[in-house]
Amino acid sequence: MTIFICITASLFMFAASDTQAASYPAISGDNTYEWITNVTFGDINNSTAQNANGYGDYTYDSSGLVTRVRANGTYPLSITIHPDLTWCDEYLYAYFDWNHDSDFTDSGETVVVAANTCQTGPHSVNVRVPWNAVPGEIRMRIVVRYDGIPLSFGKIPEGEAEDYTIVVEYPTIIGDNRSEWITNVTIQDIMNTTVREANGYGDFTYWHTGETTEIVQDETYSLSVTISPDTEWCEEYVTAFLDWNHDGDFLDFSESVVVAANTCTAGPHVIDIRVPINAMAGRTRMRIVLRWRFTPSISGFISGEGEDYTLYVKKRKFPWPMFLPAITEGTK
Repeated sequence: MTIFICITASLFMFAASDTQAASYPAISGDNTYEWITNVTFGDINNSTAQNANGYGDYTYDSSGLVTRVRANGTYPLSITIHPDLTWCDEYLYAYFDWNHDSDFTDSGETVVVAANTCQTGPHSVNVRVPWNAVPGEIRMRIVVRYDGIPLSFGKIPEGEAEDYTIVVEYPTIIGDNRSEWITNVTIQDIMNTTVREANGYGDFTYWHTGETTEIVQDETYSLSVTISPDTEWCEEYVTAFLDWNHDGDFLDFSESVVVAANTCTAGPHVIDIRVPINAMAGRTRMRIVLRWRFTPSISGFISGEGEDYTLYVKKRKFPWPMFLPAITEGTK
């Protein structure tokens, strides 16, 4: 009798992480003698005690804290600390990942809040958002360090760090919607019926309404848009813009989808949207634009209306082969 070892093929599903936040370099510190007690920036007003391991994660997905800013705008940042009153010499820096490349080393991403201080504060500084800051979620990192310029990563010999989420707004779109406007947008769990929006723009993003819907890479979904057209002049155009690569615009390949062109009907106008296989995972901006007579633009002033929404892209599950050993007994 001979024992044969047979390999039988099995199939399992592998899914990459759906983590929304970019991967940032780790930071920690010894905060025995100095730590951050409050950070105030826009809608963020966060008071804290000493954080474990000298690091506090107050990004949106961990804390629900977030604030929104616009490119080229100026916003006050206020930070209070518990300094080492014996030795003093505290340094306080703020780092901003304006270009969303997962580090804080680029020009304009470092803000000195206080240097060589013994005061608790609040220490205040005005933060200028660069004109070319990438729209979407970016990281703000606050670091206090004793006797030296704080680094944006690594181990702080004496000090502490905290992370926060800032949303840089997308290019503004406004419209004259007296004659035509959007009345309904439906995709998956989003079913939003609206009237004419003030200034021809409706903000229905996650940050404003708390609503989103999940979609998966390489899958197809039905998008339905209903409008109130100008029935006298007609010629209505509807386009959906989707920032699949999170670069803050809607100009890349497959980021615009024509929903309706030269129409005089209310709809619903329905189109299938295919999520690119390489679409970035996480919260993604969708902008629906209705415009009279001309192809809709992504920003500026239009005769029509625009609405913004948030879709949550999840990574596709890929099948991978896995071989499992099996023992089969037989005779030869």
